[in-house]
Amino acid sequence: MGRGLSPLQQRILDLADQADSGTVYAFEVLVDVYGFPLARRGRFAGTHFNRREIGRRYFSGTVAVSRAFNRLANRGLAERIIGGIRVHQDGENRHN
Repeated sequence: MGRGLSPLQQRILDLADQADSGTVYAFEVLVDVYGFPLARRGRFAGTHFNRREIGRRYFSGTVAVSRAFNRLANRGLAERIIGGIRVHQDGENRHN
């Protein structure tokens, strides 16, 4: 039962294509896809959102991004790293 990639997974791969290292952090996806404003920006572990301002969407967004990262890793397209994912750059038709 083969299924294609979700729009979120495709966007994560697009963001990885734009990054020289192929690395995408969860906060980058939350800003890009969900439009969450950063309350403070530091290194990936120091990036924070104002959860009160965002509300319930924060939890929904973080869960969706985490699941998308895990599914890409389970497909062998990427590996999980702390706070994000590193996409393997060796597949021509990754977006299928």
